[in-house]
Amino acid sequence: MRSRVADRDHKHYCHFHRDYGHDTEECYDLKKQIEDLIHHGHLDRYIMKPREPSLRPKGPTERQIDVIVGGPAACGVSSSVRKAYARAKVQKRPRPRSDPGFTFEFESEYPYHDDV
Repeated sequence: MRSRVADRDHKHYCHFHRDYGHDTEECYDLKKQIEDLIHHGHLDRYIMKPREPSLRPKGPTERQIDVIVGGPAACGVSSSVRKAYARAKVQKRPRPRSDPGFTFEFESEYPYHDDV
């Protein structure tokens, strides 16, 4: 502050200069100092950077609901009919043969039971 103390307005106080004469919000020197700090990168962590555009569209999103339709369940028939329908649609595997399918032709090929 360059003016005499008696000539300064005591209603306004600058916290940056710690003196009377103008408000801190109107302080030209403080604003210049902050701009220099920003320009030199000292206040980067305090500056909000613009966000990258989101991949999700703004506004209401469409949703998909998967349903299974068909068969007697859709017709409202009895539970026994639904169960019979389900059993009929299940593919059954062929039962394995009880006979392993090999035979012994020579007496020397019979397995020995003495090994046990």
